[in-house]
This record gives sequence, structure tokens and C-alpha cells, in this order.
Amino acid sequence: MTLKCGRRDVGILAMEFWQAGGGYCWHERKLVEESKLAECFAILENGLRTERDIACFEALKAAWRQFSIIKDQIAQWMLEGEFEKAKQALANHGRERFKQAVDLVVEWMEH
Repeated sequence: MTLKCGRRDVGILAMEFWQAGGGYCWHERKLVEESKLAECFAILENGLRTERDIACFEALKAAWRQFSIIKDQIAQWMLEGEFEKAKQALANHGRERFKQAVDLVVEWMEH
């Protein structure tokens, strides 16, 4: 099976990942969705043709790495039952870093 991914697909997968939840099965789903997203990133990277697209993609990868740091910490706190810490990190850092990544995708798509 060939997975086709474009800039829009990465944005949609990112949004679906962020909205995933429910019970502790959320963690298993998180891992599956992260794997799909990593595959999309690899496919997208292999299809880049212009210097601008390459630069935009590199900026997106950097922003996504920053989001992943806090995302993984939030997930760890959730698994440990540290819900207040997770909530605060989400409110103070997670949403901001996610928005930065999504804003880069939107800017890239608009030009």
C-alpha cells in the first residue's frame, strides 16, 4: 500500500492526532498516528522540488520537533496520573507549539 501525502494531508493528520483521545487507549492510538505522520513527513520530504518548499518543510520539521517535546512530556504525565501537570503544560506550551507548526503549514499552503 502506498501512502500519498501532501502538505494538506500532514496538516489534517496533525489535527486528527491532536483531537484523538478517550480512555487509556489514547496512548496506543497516539503511537499509531505518530507512525503515520512520520511516514507522511518522509513521503513529503522525498517529493519536494523547490528551494522554498524545502525551506518550508525544514521549518515545519523544526516546529514539529518542538511540539513533540512537550507532547511527549504531556503524554508521560497523563500515563503517570499527573493530570494537572499535563493540563497546565497543554495550556501553557502544547497549544502554542502546535499552533506554530500548523501556522507554518497554512502559510506554506497559501503561497
